[in-house]
Amino acid sequence: MVRIGRKTAVGGVAAVLLVGGGVAYAATTGVVATCTTNPAVTRTATSQSFNVSCSVPLPPPVTVTRTVTQTVTRTVTAAAPAPTTTTGPSPATVTATAATTPTSSACSTKWTSSAPNGSWTDSGHLVNNNMWNSAAGPQTISACSWQQWSITSNQPGTGSDDSVKTYADTQTHVSYPLSGLSTLPSTFDVTTPAGGGTVPASGKQWNAAYDLWLDNYGTEVMIWNNWTMNWQYWFKQYGGVQVTIDGVAYHAYRNSAGTGLWFIRDQVTNTGSVDIAHVLQWAVNKGWLRSSQVLGEVEYGFEVAYTGAPTVFTLNKFTL
Repeated sequence: MVRIGRKTAVGGVAAVLLVGGGVAYAATTGVVATCTTNPAVTRTATSQSFNVSCSVPLPPPVTVTRTVTQTVTRTVTAAAPAPTTTTGPSPATVTATAATTPTSSACSTKWTSSAPNGSWTDSGHLVNNNMWNSAAGPQTISACSWQQWSITSNQPGTGSDDSVKTYADTQTHVSYPLSGLSTLPSTFDVTTPAGGGTVPASGKQWNAAYDLWLDNYGTEVMIWNNWTMNWQYWFKQYGGVQVTIDGVAYHAYRNSAGTGLWFIRDQVTNTGSVDIAHVLQWAVNKGWLRSSQVLGEVEYGFEVAYTGAPTVFTLNKFTL
């Protein structure tokens, strides 16, 4: 406790006035209380008491300044940003590589048919279900365009040397005399069952091929790019030859009537290109075709002889 005020003599006794409530204030601010005693004194045998009144001036206004430092840690979960390539002065360079979209990506179906002679015209081209053999089993075609379609085909048979039942295809009508036809490039991209390039003892039989018609369907020329059907017998039967055209090796043969020619690709593929004119001009030079003949139809599709179960064949992209 701190003493403040003044000494007061009461009846010869010295008294020190103590003000408890103002102790901290007086001690910290240096302000002194002014006190007075009441003249009335109460005495007893052992003590005396008196009243004291003190006045304390109010302290000046106090301004308090407080500085608060606060650290906030926040976790944000957000969607991953699009792939970017970061360059510049930063110590690291990040390069993002986009995923390759499969060629056979889904498309919007514009036409479908299970009819044997179902046909659809798109941009001047025909898309045909073409179940031309009366022994054909069920087949459904679904097309997004003349360049992109697929079939689900279920063809009966023994699984060995069965006859062709269907040839779903894209068909383009042209009129090109071979005498003036020097180039006719085309590309293809298809998806087929496994096993292409070999003839199974018993199994699915099919090919993915161009089918070319000359002289109003009088002469047929086929170019097989992938296959499981037996062509070797006919190659030997007709005395076929091996030939390389534009770097691609084929086994080629012509029937005895001269109305059918086949070019069987040695190294099968589902994606590639063919300059159709170069194949036809080789046949002209070989004497299998005449320069006076006229190419009238260019088709690409799948010949199916046997599947044994519903089987999908897809034309992912075709150009002509």
